[in-house]
Amino acid sequence: MKLFAFLILVVLFCFTSIISCDTDPRDLQVLLDFQKGLDNPERLPWPVDNDDPCASKWSYIFCDSDKVTRIEVPFLGLKGTIPPNLNQLSELVEINLNSNQFYGSLPSLKGLSKLTQAHFGLNKFDIIPLDFFRGLHSLRVLDLEANHLNTSAGWQIPSDLLSSQKLEALLLEYCGLVGKIPEWLGTMPNLKILLMSNNRLNGGIPATFHESQLKFLWLNDPIGNGLTGTIEVVGTMRNLESLWLQNNHFTWTIPSSLVNLTSLKQLKLNGNQLSGTIPNGLTKLNLEKMDLSNNYLMGPMPLFKSATVSVYNNSFCQDIPGVACAAEVMALVDFLGDLHYPVRLTSQWRGNNPCNSWLGLICKFRKVAIIHLPSQDLNGTLSPSIWKLESLEKIQLQNNSISGHIPSTLLELRALVLVDLRGNNIEPPIPKFRRSVKILTGKLENNDGPKTGRKSKPVSVTLIVVIFVAVFVLFAILVPLVICFCKRRKIPVMSFKELCDVTDNFAKEKEIGKGGFGTVYKAVLSNGRPAAVKRMNHFEDKQQEVRSHKQFQSEVTALIEFRHRNLVSFYGSSTKGNERLLVYEYMPQGTLSSHLYQQENVLAEPLSWKTRLTIASDVATGLAYLHHHGYIHRDVKSSNILLGDDFGAKVSDFGLTKKTTSKYSLCNMDGTPGYMAPECTGHRYITAKTDVYSFGIVLLELVTGKRAWDETRGAGTQHLLCWIKEITPDKESVRRIVDSAFGEVTAATLQSICDVVELSFRCTEMDQDARPDMVETAHLLFKLAKNLPADVVLVVDDEPEVGVDTITALRQQLDGWMKEEEASSSSQI
Repeated sequence: MKLFAFLILVVLFCFTSIISCDTDPRDLQVLLDFQKGLDNPERLPWPVDNDDPCASKWSYIFCDSDKVTRIEVPFLGLKGTIPPNLNQLSELVEINLNSNQFYGSLPSLKGLSKLTQAHFGLNKFDIIPLDFFRGLHSLRVLDLEANHLNTSAGWQIPSDLLSSQKLEALLLEYCGLVGKIPEWLGTMPNLKILLMSNNRLNGGIPATFHESQLKFLWLNDPIGNGLTGTIEVVGTMRNLESLWLQNNHFTWTIPSSLVNLTSLKQLKLNGNQLSGTIPNGLTKLNLEKMDLSNNYLMGPMPLFKSATVSVYNNSFCQDIPGVACAAEVMALVDFLGDLHYPVRLTSQWRGNNPCNSWLGLICKFRKVAIIHLPSQDLNGTLSPSIWKLESLEKIQLQNNSISGHIPSTLLELRALVLVDLRGNNIEPPIPKFRRSVKILTGKLENNDGPKTGRKSKPVSVTLIVVIFVAVFVLFAILVPLVICFCKRRKIPVMSFKELCDVTDNFAKEKEIGKGGFGTVYKAVLSNGRPAAVKRMNHFEDKQQEVRSHKQFQSEVTALIEFRHRNLVSFYGSSTKGNERLLVYEYMPQGTLSSHLYQQENVLAEPLSWKTRLTIASDVATGLAYLHHHGYIHRDVKSSNILLGDDFGAKVSDFGLTKKTTSKYSLCNMDGTPGYMAPECTGHRYITAKTDVYSFGIVLLELVTGKRAWDETRGAGTQHLLCWIKEITPDKESVRRIVDSAFGEVTAATLQSICDVVELSFRCTEMDQDARPDMVETAHLLFKLAKNLPADVVLVVDDEPEVGVDTITALRQQLDGWMKEEEASSSSQI
């Protein structure tokens, strides 16, 4: 009551005798509105004893004559709203509301032409007025950090701020920004500090930042996919002291021009997709902190001058700093560099041995003999360094976007017999190769080259006999040798102690999955590679223990037999006593089931239909590859489908996998309820079509977002197929069952979903012979994915050529996978 009485007296006093009032009446009204908006005014002591605000020696409000010039109330725990008429404080120079609990709308600052500093950070404001930045001609510091502004739609910095040419510091971390970084920010002449971390920004760093005066640039830890493109422009910002770009999607290389940033103290580039070698000069900078980890950096691991450097989880050839790479490795790094370091290759070409399952490379006698990378969206030019691959026989890069000339250095390759660059943009002239070298450029054809029209000469009977005998002799000699080598092929064994160390002795917090026969732990191996370690369970029941041991043996046998981009990669195994461990690649996005049902603390946004369709295509392709090798997975389900950072899918868990040389196989009743085909519970003769049935159930899960088996659905409908089977795949029926997480479903998407539902019905036919095989299924899903909008990315190995029967082409593709794998395997023995 005393405070209220004071305020009334002050108002009356000032309005009745303006001359004797020390505070301008309009400014006083703003202060009264400010006090009125507080939920806890007791935390802000106001003048007492009838003192006028501008006449009092007050620690929070400062005046010049009768005008309020500063409001300083940080760290007082104030809670409430700010009056919208704050901008009537026409002489306001500074306002600091930092670290309180103010909420609601920020006040408009429109017209506060004398305002130099505005601190609103670390509050709970959720609205920013459209004219907030207008007319702030003297502004030097603006802090909006950690306010959830316009949470749903987000907001962008308006060009009004361009009039604030004196701006030195812009602090906008975690405040709801969306979209691209405005190009005009790079033209602000006095801007020294730009902090925009933890926002929903996309696009790249604008080229206008060239030679910017910035000292601090923080664009790290985005919400969502983050920023893309290169970071070349930052190498021109010579005043930089702190550069934080971690956890975005920047690509290409670390610019060598960074060595010119002599004022740089902190450099954080970790968690991107940067590749290439680390610039030599960067190792000599004495930084307080440098983090380059979790990229795809290649070549040798350098020796750094600074002791506070993190470089783990890259694609270095060696684990020991300063040790050189093999000559072939460096030649291949140069090869990737001229192709702009495609992430799909830089993420997999790790270590110092190109013959160690590097994608697209086939070796003979432990030397690279074939580069086979058709249809990989490669662009750039062909590196002259290829000549250093002395054993290279074939270069197969057809159907990419490679331009420029064929390097004349390729003439040095004495083993070269084929250069296939059809479907690229190769420019003449072509170097004059030996007559034994076949050079293919121009458009892709359905044959290997134009017909000459010449009649072939008759082949003598004697020559045919000689060739036949020679082939027979070679076959008789080589086949036993190959069989012998294959039998000697070793299972990669890993140290049990190392696996204990990297899992903190199988600590609970390291668990990332659990199944009936084992628990999976996340680990980072000694070489910096993230991995998943599966520890098989121990069973007191002897029969269960025997089954667990058989599962372990089955999974190891299967994993070392095949390699494909849609099957989880095997790193090794370990046994000690009754301990049985499997180590395979770590898939950071976890299982498909965790995303469909938001399990296991998955906080990601629901999967879009485009992503689900791509996942289905990936899984179908992996299963088609398995079936081509004579394997039946027997446990296809959404929890055995793992997702990478780009939501590329891989099939995992091969404990029940069975290899069969006949069409039908008698098998025990194994599998997961809801996914098991009828034949698994009936006569128990299974085929590859058994996997097709399970995959059909996964398709229905992708469409509906519902579990394959759910007791809560009630009698008769626990099985997803029973719940959905009665509908016809027309649009209105399908619309009622689609996952509500899709939101608004467009006409094109609905048609695509209908097609997938129809395919799932075919896959789940009771009669095995009525189901499509997995090759046909993969082909149909690939076609559906191709018909989606252009922003859908679907990577395939060899897209069928125009005019060729696509089912036949996909079968030929599977034959190619098998031959490539066999060639690669035999070369590594």
